[in-house]
Amino acid sequence: MNGVLNLEELRTRGFSEDDFSDGDLLKLETRVWDTIMLFTNRVFENRRLTLRLDGTGTNELFIPESISTIASVTVDDTAWIEGTDFVVYNRVVPDDRESPKLIALDTVFTEGSQNVVIVGVFGYTDPHSDAEYPPSPLIEVAMRMMPIFAEHLLEGAELEVEAAATKRGLYKESTDKWAYTRFPKAAIENSLLDDPFINAILLKYRKCNDSIFGDWV
Repeated sequence: MNGVLNLEELRTRGFSEDDFSDGDLLKLETRVWDTIMLFTNRVFENRRLTLRLDGTGTNELFIPESISTIASVTVDDTAWIEGTDFVVYNRVVPDDRESPKLIALDTVFTEGSQNVVIVGVFGYTDPHSDAEYPPSPLIEVAMRMMPIFAEHLLEGAELEVEAAATKRGLYKESTDKWAYTRFPKAAIENSLLDDPFINAILLKYRKCNDSIFGDWV
């Protein structure tokens, strides 16, 4: 996943063309989004998927990914019709992205193993974005994480991109040649990264494992 971050804005944040080509930035962006999705257990782009889920024996079927659109639903090899046999919960208001599900009408999802087949487009995207981008706070998080992934490419060079784009863990700095002092590691060891904004937003969008029921919540 890449092409979401604005390259011109990345340039203004310190990623000079001398050090980073457009291709370099796209590769870095892919790594950043892969890391964000790994930590949050969510997909922030729309993907066409075929899901094979266990029937619950009830009229509710929770979906493991946020629903954009449903193309087809088959239960025990019988095609169901949206609006007649089931309703899709993918509303914008209230926001159904946190609890995507299908509700059967006048029937149930027959209990079984992978007997419900759902084809559709799934992803936790911004419903107000025509480009189907991730939520805007996560775009800013990705911007701030880019320098972290770029550091190894600039070993031995002046890390101006680090100072220009983020001040991770700083409590003292001088403006001449970016001399600065970092907080001791022990002071930030309980954070994901030493940027409180990144920490807060990633935790906000994180889908955690339910240790009691063994599912994602």
